[in-house]
Amino acid sequence: MQKHLAFFIFSTFLSISALNGQAVASFINEVNYLASNPTHRGVEIAGQAGSSLNGWSAVTYNLNGTVNTVNDLSNQVIPSQQNGYGTIWYDVEQTGNGGGIALVNPNGGVEQFVSYGAAGVITAVAGPATGLTSQFIGIQLVPNKSLQLTGTGLGYLDFIWALPGHSTRGGVNLNQVLGLLPPVLVYGGNEAIGQNTDNQSVAGVFELTIFPNPVVDQVQVRLATTTETTATALLFDLKGKLLGRAIFEENQASAMLDMSQLPAGSYMVSVGNTAKIVVKN
Repeated sequence: MQKHLAFFIFSTFLSISALNGQAVASFINEVNYLASNPTHRGVEIAGQAGSSLNGWSAVTYNLNGTVNTVNDLSNQVIPSQQNGYGTIWYDVEQTGNGGGIALVNPNGGVEQFVSYGAAGVITAVAGPATGLTSQFIGIQLVPNKSLQLTGTGLGYLDFIWALPGHSTRGGVNLNQVLGLLPPVLVYGGNEAIGQNTDNQSVAGVFELTIFPNPVVDQVQVRLATTTETTATALLFDLKGKLLGRAIFEENQASAMLDMSQLPAGSYMVSVGNTAKIVVKN
């Protein structure tokens, strides 16, 4: 069987300047509008470490689209918490039934306009977001569980709003990796850069499920459909080091990865061009 060289493109510290010559815009990363402790109600901003938020503001909106408060985010610099990225928490008083927040840059432009709770989708009728329709990000049912972005990436569009998780104000969210690109290309192989393999695999986009997640010992990697040739599930740490593999035999849609000897933390499982984060307890 012909050997294949696998190229695993995985960046642990890639600034957006390498992509388009400008800094990553900061973004809303977490919202807690229901906390019983007023100082725990607010918004978290994420972005590249060292980015200054001078001139930025967070404008809260009422359910009817009018402005509630204008919160100055100046005199803060985003700390380095993970892969050259970080977060800052701001105490922002909000109503317990929801509302909206617009993140406004120093030029007065709205970077994000999100809404939550009973507000549903808001159309702003005042302030910097006038005429804009919000992105509804969910409902917070428990005070200590906030609305959070999850996933892996560099900017806002790389993440998704998930079911409310435990508040991590001022820290990286649960099931989130900041400042890291997921594996995007795997060409015909299942090894790290510069290594060869005699096992053929499939490079493609798969509908991938990982169960259980979080995991204690073994994780099952499931494909939506069986493959006509051998495919491989690869397990990496968040620095791109290959830790393990599991083979999907022909006509098999699941494989097991052993994580029993690994320390607690976040890892990445990839099959072809598809990757997902798995958390080890």
